[in-house]
Amino acid sequence: MVGHNPTGFQAIVLAGGIGNRMREITDTIPKCLLPVAGVPIFWYPLNLLSRHHITDIILVTSAKTVTDVKSLIHHEKLPKFANPLNIDIIGTELEETGEVLLSLKDKIKNDFIVMSGDFVSDLSLQPLLNVYRASDAWFTCLLAENAINGPIPGPKVKRSKYRDLVVTASTDTPYTYDSQLLHMIAEEEVDDVVSIPNDLFEKFRNVTASGSFNDCHVYVFKHAVLKLIEEEEEMTSIKNDIVPLLLSRQYYPLEEENIPKESPWSIRARVLSSGITSTDKKYYIKCMAYKVTPENGTIVGHLNQLGSYLEANKTIMHSLASISPALSLGLKVPKVTESFVCEGTSIDVEKVVLKKSMIGTKCTIGDGVKMTGSLIMDNVTIGEGAQITNCIVCHNVEIGANAVLNNCIVAKDQIIEANAKHSQELIEEEDEMQME
Repeated sequence: MVGHNPTGFQAIVLAGGIGNRMREITDTIPKCLLPVAGVPIFWYPLNLLSRHHITDIILVTSAKTVTDVKSLIHHEKLPKFANPLNIDIIGTELEETGEVLLSLKDKIKNDFIVMSGDFVSDLSLQPLLNVYRASDAWFTCLLAENAINGPIPGPKVKRSKYRDLVVTASTDTPYTYDSQLLHMIAEEEVDDVVSIPNDLFEKFRNVTASGSFNDCHVYVFKHAVLKLIEEEEEMTSIKNDIVPLLLSRQYYPLEEENIPKESPWSIRARVLSSGITSTDKKYYIKCMAYKVTPENGTIVGHLNQLGSYLEANKTIMHSLASISPALSLGLKVPKVTESFVCEGTSIDVEKVVLKKSMIGTKCTIGDGVKMTGSLIMDNVTIGEGAQITNCIVCHNVEIGANAVLNNCIVAKDQIIEANAKHSQELIEEEDEMQME
């Protein structure tokens, strides 16, 4: 698929992660192929970029899944994109995002967007790009207070809320939704005491700290960042190494060899946003944050853990039309409330009750089944009278008649006996050690 690139931005979609926060299902299903409304999750960031005419894209996936991803894209097995895309699909053995980014440096010619392969939204990227351009930032990230989340089925385990501690300062830009980003750390990385550089309070005024934002892993970088990080050691992670490096460089000027050549437009933006004069020989990096406003989009989802992934599938049917007119709106089935049923599924509609659930293709739902708040993947058979509440049921599962599942995760290829009762369990194949 080939298209021109009117925005000037390149984009890198990182879809090679193994899904450490959702291993209950990603141990058997590659994360990038997990379904959301019957469509592999990696399609959604590509679609979002296409909607904004960002068409020069590098899609990075694992070496194990690259063949499947190429087949889906090249054989047009996915919903059509709003604009044709020029996608370079790369399979890699590298696991760390920073290492992946540096491995692509020769392919990146312009300022670029890095987007997580699990970002699902109908929002507009224009405010994010406006903030980046108006401030001449080296780095701009997208933060959301309203990112979807929900309860996690399976065994009770103490989990992080997956938010970030964010420290920002007010700016002089014309926008009300931006801030200069000074410090950011994931909640799970925070100890009892948070260490914030003293220079931060000496250099900046009107500083605000908040723990209510989710860093959605949607970043805009200046091309010069690549040269800067190349000179550093151990830049293995974008979030944990590269971003902190850029944030720290706001406190002292760049060395002359790292200062990019500036256009008159770029100089003007830097002067207006920082208050320094254009003749000032010191050049400081600026990092910015775009804080998603409530009116921008109907769904913002960073689906990197089970709670947000399940919640997205339960609620996305209200946003499908605004995400893309090419998406199927599912089958219309009597007695189905706020649920999505993929084409090719058979439902005995006589006494079935479905509420806030997502059902994949080629499933068979028996008479009298009651289902609430659940995700059923493809090729699942559910016997008559079964009750399923707040569950994730993976591909090729058979659930017997009158079985009761509450808050469970059922791994692929499992068989649940008739009349069985399970609550807060992970039902998966026993390994050889357990079977001996």
